Amino acid sequence: MVDLELYDPFNRRKRMHSLFDDFFPTEFFEPIERMHPMKMVREPLVDVIDKGNYLELVAELPGIDKKDIKVNVEENSVCIEAEKKLSLTEEDKKKGHFYSERSYSKFFRKIPLTIEVLPNKSLAEMHDGILKLKLEKLKPIPEKTKSFKVEVK
Repeated sequence: MVDLELYDPFNRRKRMHSLFDDFFPTEFFEPIERMHPMKMVREPLVDVIDKGNYLELVAELPGIDKKDIKVNVEENSVCIEAEKKLSLTEEDKKKGHFYSERSYSKFFRKIPLTIEVLPNKSLAEMHDGILKLKLEKLKPIPEKTKSFKVEVK
C-alpha cells in the first residue's frame, strides 16, 4: 500500500516564512508604540564633550528615576549603573481573575575618559531622562624647571 501525500502549493512559502521567523522575531517588525514596555530597556547612549575647563558627559536614561541611578567617577573613567523594576497589575472583577507581570533589568556601563578629571569636583543633574555630568579636568601642576648648563663636546 502506498501513502499518498496531498500536494500543498503553499508549502514552500510556509517553510520560507518559518525560516524568516527564526531569524527575525515578530517584535522586530512591530511599531515601537505597540511594543510591550518591558521589552524597551536598552543600554544608555552616551556623549562626552570637551567644554574647555571641564568635560560634560550626557547619558540618555529614559524611564529611569534618578533614585535608581548610581554614578561613580574615577580619574580616568565614569561608571553608570541603574536598575529598573517594573510591575504591572490589573484586577478584572468581571472575570474574577488577576493579571500580573514583572520585569527587572539592570545595566552597568564604564566610559573611559582620555582626559583625567577630579572625581570629588564632579556634579550630576538629571532632567527628563537625560543625565548630565560636569567633570572638572585635572590640571597638571607645573613643575619648577631647574636650569642646568650642558657642556658641548
